[in-house]
Amino acid sequence: MRDFLKEKVFVSRAELEDGENATSARCRTERGGDGLSLEEYRLDTCARCYIYLPPFAFVSRDRKLRYNLASGLLFDTGTNASFPADPGNTSHPLYDTFASDLFARKWIKCCEAALDCCVKMREDPPPDQGSLWCPRTWDGWQCWDDTPAGETASSPCQEHVYFRSEPSTCPKFAEKKCWDNGTWYMNEWRNEWSNYSGCGRVDRMRRLQTFHIATYAVSIFFLLPALFIFTTYKQLQVHRIAMHRNLFAALLVNATLVITFKAVVILDELDNSGNRRTILEAW
Repeated sequence: MRDFLKEKVFVSRAELEDGENATSARCRTERGGDGLSLEEYRLDTCARCYIYLPPFAFVSRDRKLRYNLASGLLFDTGTNASFPADPGNTSHPLYDTFASDLFARKWIKCCEAALDCCVKMREDPPPDQGSLWCPRTWDGWQCWDDTPAGETASSPCQEHVYFRSEPSTCPKFAEKKCWDNGTWYMNEWRNEWSNYSGCGRVDRMRRLQTFHIATYAVSIFFLLPALFIFTTYKQLQVHRIAMHRNLFAALLVNATLVITFKAVVILDELDNSGNRRTILEAW
């Protein structure tokens, strides 16, 4: 499981140090506030990168470590032992909780991206003080720049947010809404929220399901007059034709049920997927 850690896979703390400013600089996260010190940020963001991974990334739900909001540490409910989230520690027990090396790499990539974001937050010049801005921040998966109030920021979807597929060859973007008062959009759970639906296949699936509904509707359009003819003309009331009539009736029922299921269940699920609690809030 840990052989790949022989490579350089994690940004060291020394790469973030910048003289005396290293201890005073603070980096903001999706938890809000004025930000965290470098060490707090490093441990907290990496712990939350672990917690935000989907359930199938782990050997089992029971093996997954839990997150302590107060301390920013991970802890094992079985032993009650707490651990800092440190990818550089090759003997860290959390490596044994991953279902495969793939998910361990995803976690490390997220940790690296969080530290790169902190570097960027510290190095970028401050925004124009004469206007309202949503503050630069790390949202749990990727980095967001200062954004003018009332605008929606977009950012390319990062590789580590794809767990069961490779990133799209065509650029896809996540979005984050900045309100007119200079605060980031919060969902109904009062958590800062970024819209990652653009990174997935929801739009493609919606178009595909709509196409399916249209093709079944065309089938119904032609089946109805055929059934009308079969049942109306007495010359066609023979056993040989009855088989075709029953077949057409079965196709009509099937098409009606498929359209109903796709329109009521699947499209409704796709339309509402962006309004539900995401894995970024599942801790």
